[in-house]
Amino acid sequence: MGVFAAVPFAVISIMAAYKQLRAPSGTRVQAVAETAAAMSWADFADTVEAGVKRDGCEVQRLQTPGADFALSKDGHVAIVSAKRWKAARVGVEPLRELQAAREKRGAREAIYIALGDVSDNAWAYAKAQGVSLMTAPELAKLLRDLKV
Repeated sequence: MGVFAAVPFAVISIMAAYKQLRAPSGTRVQAVAETAAAMSWADFADTVEAGVKRDGCEVQRLQTPGADFALSKDGHVAIVSAKRWKAARVGVEPLRELQAAREKRGAREAIYIALGDVSDNAWAYAKAQGVSLMTAPELAKLLRDLKV
């Protein structure tokens, strides 16, 4: 019985190790963040679009307050706010705008891309509303093909 009780913990440990091996290094995360921060909006938008297309999503550029892209895959729609990716600090207001755009479009998911610090209130709001925050580590995964 004791051996079987340890099996779930072993599986969890293996999964955690696998995720860590696939995660970009701290150096890579920093390099991607610096490269992305130096881009113009047009270049950054093209780079993000290429990353999500590579991952199998269809991408539509939006001209909507609060949202810059609509992503669709397997019938699911997510909207993305990326235009303020360089902001030094992210507060609640842009997340509210994204949430309003999400509700208006009936999107299942909402993703906010941020390289700067996210305020505690913004983190709490995102969690309460189910908004995903894509910070530098997640962005480095998305932009894994980016030359830095």
